[in-house]
Amino acid sequence: LTAALLNMYYGYLNGREPAEMIPMLIFPVMMLLSTLIWLPLQRYSERRSYIEKVRKRDEAYAEYGRNLIAGMTAYYNTYRQRYEEYFPSCRYLYDVLQKDAENPNSRRDFGMDIIPALVGQRKVHAHDFSKSCIRNRGNRDLIYWRDVGTIDAYWEANMDIVSIQPQLDIYDYNWPIWTNHMQLPPAKFVQDISGASTIFRNSVASAGCIISGSSINMSLLFNSCRVHSSCFLSESVLMPFCIIHRGCRMTKVILDRGCELPRGMIIGEDAEADSRRFYRSEGGVTLVTRAMLRRLQQSEPELFVDFDNYKAPQGPSY
Repeated sequence: LTAALLNMYYGYLNGREPAEMIPMLIFPVMMLLSTLIWLPLQRYSERRSYIEKVRKRDEAYAEYGRNLIAGMTAYYNTYRQRYEEYFPSCRYLYDVLQKDAENPNSRRDFGMDIIPALVGQRKVHAHDFSKSCIRNRGNRDLIYWRDVGTIDAYWEANMDIVSIQPQLDIYDYNWPIWTNHMQLPPAKFVQDISGASTIFRNSVASAGCIISGSSINMSLLFNSCRVHSSCFLSESVLMPFCIIHRGCRMTKVILDRGCELPRGMIIGEDAEADSRRFYRSEGGVTLVTRAMLRRLQQSEPELFVDFDNYKAPQGPSY
């Protein structure tokens, strides 16, 4: 438009008539008018389109929320209905447990005390265990079941796993054990500083374990255990994150999670000392916990000489 006006001005100076120059303004004026009218219309249309998209998105989110609430409500109602169907009197079960706790002759066993008490009073259902049990690949007729309600039973179940032909075949890929696995490096067996090799017989070591120049026989090590040099472990179970310092000897021991034994500690060879320091079962299995080790450090500090100087700098997060 500016160029057209300048062109008309120079034409006027050169003696051209204004009527002759009017057609020169038609196209620029039309362009200006179209711009002034079209741009607001275009912006208005884009804004309307954006508002429509936002409205549809909000409606979709609202519909998803309604469906989610409806699904949760239906699930809750179904769960509540099944709960009321199969467990109509939880208070009754609480009363039975309370009466069993007050009974001095109770063995505190669900299968020996609670269920027999319910059979004569309520309708009790049973499940055929052979229809859903773990069967051994070598003997399909073998039905595996272990009641690990005692220290001795728990120890025997773990000793079955480390035996040559265990009844519970944890390597059977047709019956996987679904559980939470930590991402850990594989177990590692190394020589000690003097060149002595690790001897590992009929035992199982989980991921993250490091064993240095020690002898381990018929034992099960859970993940992230550390066994230092010149140790001897036999028929023992180490829970995760246990640390066994140099020169320890353990026989028929269950070491609780996160325990750290000082150098030269001997457990499982002196029944009297084990009963005084720890818990010794009727079957001769010694249970060691972190609380027991703290009490032992206070009562017999000579067993923990320089322990603060060589113990693990930072314990794991249990």
